[in-house]
Order: sequence, then C-alpha cells, then structure tokens
Amino acid sequence: MREFAIQGYQIFQGHQHDRGVITYVEHSLQLFLEDCLSDMAHEEQIWCVIWTKRGSSILIGNIYHIPSSGQQNHEEPNRLIQEACKLGYTAAVIMGDFNILTIDLDTWNEKNRSGLKFHIDITGELPSSRYREANMI
Repeated sequence: MREFAIQGYQIFQGHQHDRGVITYVEHSLQLFLEDCLSDMAHEEQIWCVIWTKRGSSILIGNIYHIPSSGQQNHEEPNRLIQEACKLGYTAAVIMGDFNILTIDLDTWNEKNRSGLKFHIDITGELPSSRYREANMI
C-alpha cells in the first residue's frame, strides 16, 4: 500500500488489499481498531476509534458495499450501522460507498429492490442531518 501512503498518516485497510476501503488517520491521534464490528459478515469494512484530548471517543466506520452481491450483503450495511450505534461511543462517523443509488431519502426505501428497506430506524440514536439531501447520514 505504499502507493497510497500520505506522509503523517497511518493507513488502515479492509480485507481486500488491492481494492475496497482505506481509512487515513493522522499519526498524532490515539486510536485502536474496533474488531467486534469487523468480525461481522460484511465483505469490506474497517472500524476504528479515535480518542480526543477531552476523553471523547469517536467511532469511525468505512464501508464498501459491492453492488452485485447477494441479498444478505444488501442488508448487511444497515445491520452494521445499527450495531455501531449500540457500542456506546461518544460519536460516530460512518461513511463509505453503499452503491445503493435508488434510495428514497424521505422513506429510506430502495425503489428498485422489493423487500429491501435501507432504513436508519434507530429511534434517536442518529440525529437528523442537515446534509440529508446530499446522501449523507
């Protein structure tokens, strides 16, 4: 991964070393990898926790969803997000390429897949975002 190195940053990558997700974290930050989410069945993900100088803990999640994968893998990003919110960190930043292009952000339904509801039904665990129209949670 030397070709992706950025001076002053640590690189964390998922299971696929030739593709997938990479997370860069500045060397000066205290962090550890969050393994309990990484052990879940989803194909490509990485989770780490950054500790701030004030003692807050921020969970950073990076998920790649393969668009041609099976039905179970279509449901996995939703389950990962729900599990991440249950871990009790001060804050969470969850990002990635979900490859679900037809999400109706008003209903959280995916228009073209019957039965798949990509919902963030976490009842208050994730606050609403002013960036909702930009496909950010």
